[in-house]
Amino acid sequence: MRESFHKLFWGFLLILIEIHIIAIDILPDPIGYYMVFSGLSLLKLKSPAILKAKYLALGLVFISIPTVFIQQNSVNGSTSGPIFDLSLWPIYTQVIGIIKLILVFYVFQILLDIAMKKGDQQLYATARYRFISYMAVMLIFNITLPFTMNIVGDLVTAYTVAFLLLSLLVEVMFLLLLRKYGKVLAVE
Repeated sequence: MRESFHKLFWGFLLILIEIHIIAIDILPDPIGYYMVFSGLSLLKLKSPAILKAKYLALGLVFISIPTVFIQQNSVNGSTSGPIFDLSLWPIYTQVIGIIKLILVFYVFQILLDIAMKKGDQQLYATARYRFISYMAVMLIFNITLPFTMNIVGDLVTAYTVAFLLLSLLVEVMFLLLLRKYGKVLAVE
């Protein structure tokens, strides 16, 4: 089980970090989603959440291929050149974000199920707290994001910075939880 959580950790870390050289992502999201898929495939549990998470991760391997060539935070296309029509890019990135949120939801369900079967109340409580924190921040951010176009100037900047910092915090907390599961389950 340690290897599966190791792959999950590195897969989600690859998805989180985006480093572009010219127009190519050197840490491509499809590889991260494949690592998540292979980590989930190594888990030997009887849970419907695993099957759903594996299908989502495999689908995201293919759906996220364009993110290798275009920066996800690019709005006007100035970083990717005139080749790409980015008028639908914000919708595409929003859809990818929502599908990733659903994937993380199922991964949290798997983590909670593992802690419950192991009988570790502290691990279960930690996973549950981080699950609620992650989902609350990401759902609020995804629901309110379309309404930010109606906010003016400095207020939208403050809103964006605050939620980007919060989302980074919950992403790091999620990664640390995956690392903790790998260490706790390696002892067995």
